[in-house]
Amino acid sequence: MTLQRQLLFVSLCLLVLPWAGCQYIQTIESTLRDGQAKALAAHAQAIATTIAVQAPQVFTNNVPGEQDRADSELYFFPLNGAPIIDGYSGDWTALDIEPRQWLDETTTTQITLFTGSIIDTLYVFFSIKDSTKQPHNPQQQGIANGDHVILYSGEGNAHQTYYLRSSGSGNVTARYFNQFGEIRQEHRIRGIWQETREGYTVELAIPKSRISQSLAFHYVDHASHVLLDNKLGNKSETHYNPRWIETSALLNKTIAPYTTRNLRISVLDTHNWIKARQGTLNFSDYTSADSKNNSTHWLLAWFYKLLLGDNDMKPMTNEMRAGYIRSSETTAALKGNSTSAWYRQADERIGRVAHPITIKGQILGAVIVEQNTEAVTAATNAAFNQLLLTVLGTMGVVALALILYASVLSWRIKSLSTSAKNAIGNDGRINTQALHSNAADEIGDLTRNYADLLHRLNDYTEYLRSLASKLSHELRTPLAVIKSSLDNLNHSSLDEKAMQYQQRASEGADRLSTILNAMSAANRIEESIQQSHTEHFPLDELLSNVVNAYNDAYPNQSFTLSIAKHPHYNFVGSPDLLVQMLDKLVDNAADFATPNTPIIIELCRTKRSQNKELIEISVSNSGPLLPAHMQGQLFDSLVSVRDASDKNKDDKNITHLGLGLYIVRLIVDFHSGDIMARNREDENGVIFTVQLPTND
Repeated sequence: MTLQRQLLFVSLCLLVLPWAGCQYIQTIESTLRDGQAKALAAHAQAIATTIAVQAPQVFTNNVPGEQDRADSELYFFPLNGAPIIDGYSGDWTALDIEPRQWLDETTTTQITLFTGSIIDTLYVFFSIKDSTKQPHNPQQQGIANGDHVILYSGEGNAHQTYYLRSSGSGNVTARYFNQFGEIRQEHRIRGIWQETREGYTVELAIPKSRISQSLAFHYVDHASHVLLDNKLGNKSETHYNPRWIETSALLNKTIAPYTTRNLRISVLDTHNWIKARQGTLNFSDYTSADSKNNSTHWLLAWFYKLLLGDNDMKPMTNEMRAGYIRSSETTAALKGNSTSAWYRQADERIGRVAHPITIKGQILGAVIVEQNTEAVTAATNAAFNQLLLTVLGTMGVVALALILYASVLSWRIKSLSTSAKNAIGNDGRINTQALHSNAADEIGDLTRNYADLLHRLNDYTEYLRSLASKLSHELRTPLAVIKSSLDNLNHSSLDEKAMQYQQRASEGADRLSTILNAMSAANRIEESIQQSHTEHFPLDELLSNVVNAYNDAYPNQSFTLSIAKHPHYNFVGSPDLLVQMLDKLVDNAADFATPNTPIIIELCRTKRSQNKELIEISVSNSGPLLPAHMQGQLFDSLVSVRDASDKNKDDKNITHLGLGLYIVRLIVDFHSGDIMARNREDENGVIFTVQLPTND
């Protein structure tokens, strides 16, 4: 892992700071919400007490318990305007109310019922799906002999039953039996019966004065009359009829003074039906002038929701659309316990408190008080915004500083690594100027220590390079003494065994003398190179001439010359030295080349990374590869990869001192060039490349 990534990882650990801050803000928000819930509970208790004193009569018809009976009761939603009695559903489907449905799975008959009320009139809309429509036949006797709707009102002796029938689309009139068993019409119950492709629609307007506090209905499917009339509706099989419920004007008037901004009050009966509702939760107030200063950017709101979160809150539903509120807190309130809960709607949070209404020791309802968390949200949003911006800003500055520091540190280490890599060139020379640093830190110390190591290594290398000339000078005198002594001993009378020892010593002295002469010759060549003269000449012609000479000089070896196309290869240098350089390279290639393979000599012009042109000469041969550890040392003095001694063509032992490639490097240095040796890309031989600067 790079230093930048390591420091970036360390900087990410700073995320613990906003997490800790968010935990603190979450604690603050929880405390504020608890305070708001307590305030709502006190508010609900005050409302419940007021209702018990000022409007107890509203709950006189309450029927505690019996949830199965509550499910059959009809709730009439308060309407803002009277619907048109025309048998079409447009007026009803446009309202935000939830219809009731009944389904008979055996006959697939289905009833969808919309209900509503205005002042003294109840409005009912039936949408009936019946695949076996059977209209009323006026030719037959009976109050209704086809498909019809029955309305039940009242109980016991005070009950009344209304029959609604139709022979086709049009007005419908309610009929009933009077006390003498005679069929009468109730013209005050008016409606329209429409036949549809799927069945019927029936729309009615019923005066409240014509019905009691209970109301039930049946739709009778006359198609199954041969067996048993198929009845579908909310009519109970017991002795009582279910109630019909509507909101109370008295209750609405009683709770109205308790409503405040963004506060909603609902009053429930024992069956959870909404008897009154005042106030609204105006979420649009968040965009008002009072809250614009606390509004948050959508990105911050997303962070707020992600970090503080409200995923554990239930979504708030539109209970007024169903006409009832059923939740854990309303259930607890109807059992006498005041409880609270939190809900969410979109991005808002809503607190709800339910408190029982107790009248004469009996629980007859509950007060529901709801309020959004505008104040809490404003406070926590402001704190969260400030915390988030501060922490993110601090983290950004720290992370940027760490990344910049890591970049500088990484750049310094990479520079040190590159300098160390380039400290020893391809020709084996040590570049002591590659490393330099004035920094007072550990990396600066490492750079200076490494530079000092290179200086010492370079001094030792220079000592080894001059060792040959020093040894040749120092050993010449004692060698002359040894040789003269052996010559004098040769004129003495010696036995045969002593003569053998004297001859061997003389041969060893001759070989040692040859070595010293070669070492002296290398030193003289180095001095002569420095004193050579330069001239202007075409290098391509020079190569062509020497390659022709090599073909004659090496009859058992073939040569291939390749010159890349270029207008000219004019060069300023010493032709004699360059020929001597090529002689050494070709001689080296001929010694190691695989039999029957050519030695390839190439000439071309190339460019450096700085776009400076170079003349490049390469000598390539097939054969053994260079040892990896020797590729940078081949051009040093007294370095060779040959055996200790090789044999020439006449099988005479010749000693190789490793001075040939050393002389090549001296000639290349004289011409300000570079030389390198490497294995060929096909891993089948070696190539020596000389790069000389052009004089264009």
